[in-house]
Amino acid sequence: MPRYYEPYVNDCFLNAYGAVLGYMGLNPEVILADYMSFMFEEDTGYIGSTYFYKHYASVEFTEEELNTSLELVYFPATSVYDPAAAGTAQRSGDGITIRWYIHDDYEVAAERTRELIDAGKPVIAFVDMHEMNYHPFYQKDHQLHAVLLTGYDEEQRKYDLFDKYKMGNCDFDGQLSYDDIRNGRTAEVPIVNPVVGEIKRPIRNLWVEVEVSDGFALTDDKLKQILRKSRETMLGERPILGQTCGLAKIDALRQSLISKKGSELDEKTVFMLGNYYLQNFKGISRSRQRFKAFVEQIADKLPAEVSEEMIRDLEESAKLWQVCSTLALKLARSKRESILDDLDRQLQHIVEAEGRVVEQMAHVI
Repeated sequence: MPRYYEPYVNDCFLNAYGAVLGYMGLNPEVILADYMSFMFEEDTGYIGSTYFYKHYASVEFTEEELNTSLELVYFPATSVYDPAAAGTAQRSGDGITIRWYIHDDYEVAAERTRELIDAGKPVIAFVDMHEMNYHPFYQKDHQLHAVLLTGYDEEQRKYDLFDKYKMGNCDFDGQLSYDDIRNGRTAEVPIVNPVVGEIKRPIRNLWVEVEVSDGFALTDDKLKQILRKSRETMLGERPILGQTCGLAKIDALRQSLISKKGSELDEKTVFMLGNYYLQNFKGISRSRQRFKAFVEQIADKLPAEVSEEMIRDLEESAKLWQVCSTLALKLARSKRESILDDLDRQLQHIVEAEGRVVEQMAHVI
């Protein structure tokens, strides 16, 4: 089982997916290449790349909600696992299918986990970090988190678990007791903050199964489709979940932030800056790094000058989003208005850099 970890990976989900895809002989840098995008919701201030980074109260998502990111992967809607129908789910016609299953009976989920491991298939399972004794969040903070279960020992009542997500201080490769895993998979994951108040997000033993259709092959057209849809999205020509996306939305974020000049930052705004934007500007940065890695993987299929310029501008954009993250934290702590001007300048530079990437895409699609 490959221990997949790359610094540009956006989150624990993609780390887990990447490990499984590598185990299946596929290239995660290509398969996990989501579209280049940017989303901003003026009313709430939420941002995102190919979906909004929000605090959700459920792990159930529709087919439309799950299929906003990856050209080469199909996600059916989250479904309740039916043991009687195991192995009969319809496969994707020519691609990769990632299925999210839930079941409120832990024993059913545990039995399916053992079945998959016995069949040589690692299991992506979701847990509350509050219950993972190797993590700094243990018995302190709650967070939905993806881990890999790669084996089990009935006699010792332990799972072999792999969790390598250094962005969240995770670097674990060992065994954890059945009881700890059960507590993590059945947790309610309470969330409390000034934006949403107090909510819960029951995990319901959520796990993931990955299938690859027979004869799946990467073609130049499939790869260029990622560039084509990314360009359309960044130009505002391709909505995601009914939302216009792209460069204009980065400008809208700029205007929203600069409009705060002259007014006192309230508790909610301070939380958004010092917590929400701090974390999620980093997420956008990693999405640009991930897209850069994709371009590097397909560089031999592109004109050399085009790929080199795209890679350079994506690297610059990723660095600028990191700077924005730092400025958001400084603004939340100091409340100095001059930092809003600094943040505005960085976002303008991002629009310029990402605009050049979009221009280069036009030469190859």
